[in-house]
Amino acid sequence: MSDRSEKIANRLQADAKSVEALSHLLRSVGDGPESYADNVSLGAALRSQGALAKYSEATLGITPMSLNHQKRVAERCFGSYDILDALRKNARRCSLSAKVRQDRTKQGSKADLQAKVKEIEHERVLLLQDLFILQRAYDLRCLQARTYAQAADTATQTRCLKEQRELDASFSLRLKPIPASNVSYLPGAHKNAHNR
Repeated sequence: MSDRSEKIANRLQADAKSVEALSHLLRSVGDGPESYADNVSLGAALRSQGALAKYSEATLGITPMSLNHQKRVAERCFGSYDILDALRKNARRCSLSAKVRQDRTKQGSKADLQAKVKEIEHERVLLLQDLFILQRAYDLRCLQARTYAQAADTATQTRCLKEQRELDASFSLRLKPIPASNVSYLPGAHKNAHNR
């Protein structure tokens, strides 16, 4: 066998292995398209016969070739190019179905997230209501304590003022600046609240 004949034989053998590897890949895509969802180049190759012929994946031993050459090689390997083309069409159909399923799953996830956001927003409103009630109760207690202390002697009034200052300092909420628009005072408590 001449060198030229040997090169042609080696090339045909390599091309046959490439087409066989391609057929295995197409079967794998048909069996589990989700595993190939991120393979953009493969997805593009499945669109047409010509695109598939140009597809290459060195790690799998798949090399690009002309469509006519791939048809001839497929006929030698499988008896008909139609077998390879049917595998391509099935892989594309399965890939498109898998994409539809993924899109539906994403939509479901989005709906779940929206429901979660709505639930958190509702919880936030309830916490704000609790905070408002706590604030009013705190202001009322301080007002009552000062009112009762004013009826007592000077020593009791001084002790009351000192203890209420300590109580104010222990409330972390009171250490954070709160816009005046967010604070509601009881009637007659506004003046006392500023004197604390």
